[in-house]
Amino acid sequence: MGNWAEIVPDVLILIVNRVDSFEDFVAFGGVCTSWRSVAVKQNFNTSSPQLPWLMLSEKEEEEEEEEEGINNNMREFFSLSKGMIHKVPLPEARGKRCFETLGWLVTITKDGEMGLLHPFSRLQIGLPHQTTFKYFHQHPMDLVDFVFKAVLSASPSLTPNYVLMVIHGAAKHLGFWRPGGDNSWTVIETRDSPYEDVIYYKGQFYALNNQGSIFVWDVGGPNPTVARKVGGIKSELLRCMQPYMVESGGELLVVARCVIHPGDDTDPTYETTSFKVYEVDLSKEARWQEINNLGGRALFLGHSASISVDASRFFPAIKPNCIYYTDDYMDMYTYPVDNNPGGGKDMGVYNLEDGSKEPLNYKGESLSYTCPPAWSRFCKGPGFVFNLFARNSGSNSKFETRLYRSNSVLWRAFLAVSLRHHLSSKVNDRIITSTTENQGNGDSVVVKVRESFAEIDAGQRCKSCSGAVKEPVNTVWAVKVQKITEGKEEKKKKSLGITPRIS
Repeated sequence: MGNWAEIVPDVLILIVNRVDSFEDFVAFGGVCTSWRSVAVKQNFNTSSPQLPWLMLSEKEEEEEEEEEGINNNMREFFSLSKGMIHKVPLPEARGKRCFETLGWLVTITKDGEMGLLHPFSRLQIGLPHQTTFKYFHQHPMDLVDFVFKAVLSASPSLTPNYVLMVIHGAAKHLGFWRPGGDNSWTVIETRDSPYEDVIYYKGQFYALNNQGSIFVWDVGGPNPTVARKVGGIKSELLRCMQPYMVESGGELLVVARCVIHPGDDTDPTYETTSFKVYEVDLSKEARWQEINNLGGRALFLGHSASISVDASRFFPAIKPNCIYYTDDYMDMYTYPVDNNPGGGKDMGVYNLEDGSKEPLNYKGESLSYTCPPAWSRFCKGPGFVFNLFARNSGSNSKFETRLYRSNSVLWRAFLAVSLRHHLSSKVNDRIITSTTENQGNGDSVVVKVRESFAEIDAGQRCKSCSGAVKEPVNTVWAVKVQKITEGKEEKKKKSLGITPRIS
């Protein structure tokens, strides 16, 4: 097999342009320097819809202290398609409530400061403070849950001409902000609030109120605050339901979620029992029909985002005609009460065809009052590929190494050419070693490691990489790992079976 690094850039460009999965794209860029260079220049140039990740709640400080080596600034994202957790440095989101929209996060601090944050490039855009809303009243709880939903008209990564619409306040008014205007929020004053959800659909903002009526605004026109009623569904269909609006296959759907709360106000028990889906025809007012088939698509619903994907592209990890939902019962988990650990308990998968439910394949527990788990999409940001590769080239956790395992071929190549980074980072701060860089090809090197590092499964997978790198290189390690426990050497040596390249 030839040297991976010697493949000419033109061929690499043809290859990378056929990669339509974000996780496979990151794996491509992790092979070697030349592949990473091509990936950075192409910057994930694909229009293929991406499967959202589940952004998990940040860990509480006392929980983090129990886990050795955990960086307080890391945020965990769970991939349903790969069944693994990815860790992303995201200190800018720490301690903030986050709403996802078009791959960006609208962040809100406990002091009411707001901003836009791209989770992978970490680019930030300042937003007007909550106090600039017309009906804002200073109260501690207002700062916690003053904003209920946030929706962008377009990604700030792609255009400076975008509008951010939010549902806010106790009366659930609408308000919007656009860059280049006044440093304050424009409130849409109507008698039709409270609004339950808002969506940007076919070039305009549509909002659904608690009576089932749908209104539209042209915020780019001469009267951006004037609403026009265009349709809706019967209000009784939404009674005791949490409604969502989502575009699916070009059609506008209204999804009603039924949540039961059997106890009193001090009982934190609640559970989603069912969903109803209605297809709305905006060409004729009040024309709608209930459907029990999503045409092979799957919906991802939550207070942060409502997303539709073609399930066939991600089968069998994602099932068609199913609804993947996160915990949205903000009335309960926002306010701490006895025996209430926060939002994140009520998550699962609902089959629209037979009415069955099952849990998400995430087996852990992720709870928070401030920012419970939420769906997060991928959207390109300025330099986000470069920043992502730069932050993951020197891995410091076994979860980060798994970021590249989304494609078996690329995973083998990545192990062969970058194992040195994993070893050297451990050598510097966690390993007692006799390794020196002047050892030659085929020399045996004993690396003494701690228990935690010995458990990393790279050793098992490296056995399949023996043919990945054949050409002579300046410095090569043939590594044998020796496990050390409590200062006593166990006579269990595991050969990695490869000659990984140092450079």
